[in-house]
Amino acid sequence: MLGINVTPSRGEDAIVIAPKIDRGQVYNDESRITTVTGEMDSVYGPIKVAWQSDGAALTSLKVTIPVNTQATLKLPLADARRLNLVSHEASAPDSYELTLAAGTTSFGQSQ
Repeated sequence: MLGINVTPSRGEDAIVIAPKIDRGQVYNDESRITTVTGEMDSVYGPIKVAWQSDGAALTSLKVTIPVNTQATLKLPLADARRLNLVSHEASAPDSYELTLAAGTTSFGQSQ
């Protein structure tokens, strides 16, 4: 659900962040997972991801990338729109990619 993928052999594209929100079918009285926070220790240092959703799209996202690295953020277009990364009128593919520099970056509502 954090969507952290690290592949050192990919060089500059070694870190990919692609959060997976709970859009699945709800059974019985189960609730959707709407908040996720976690961290992964990588060869580059700790990578942190925290997100919130309303069950349909992300409402906030906070990513921390280790020093001297960068990451590629991959989101479905609906999530990118909800986080105001692209305009709602924009004609684009079904997904959105953004390069994140080292440090902490937040999108959407503050966490």
